[in-house]
Amino acid sequence: MRLGKCVKSPADLKQYTIEYVHWLNTDEVITDINYEVEAGRPSLVTVDGVQLLNPTKVIFFVGGGDDGHTYKVVFTITTSAGQIKQDHILFQVSE
Repeated sequence: MRLGKCVKSPADLKQYTIEYVHWLNTDEVITDINYEVEAGRPSLVTVDGVQLLNPTKVIFFVGGGDDGHTYKVVFTITTSAGQIKQDHILFQVSE
């Protein structure tokens, strides 16, 4: 599921948050998070510091990128109930 599209400059290093509390069942928590860059020129964009802020929220930083390119960052979470959810965010780089 596409969560959004963000516009950034190549020099930006910005923190982002994904909140899953409304998707999770009562007492269910995120147990694992994976990510990958799927589109654009992956070697030029960085995704760092991916971690659980609490049992329902993921935080991460995105930096770099090449002007005029769009990058798709895909996140896959696994939950304590064994559910798997995949989401993505598009990052458009513009000077």
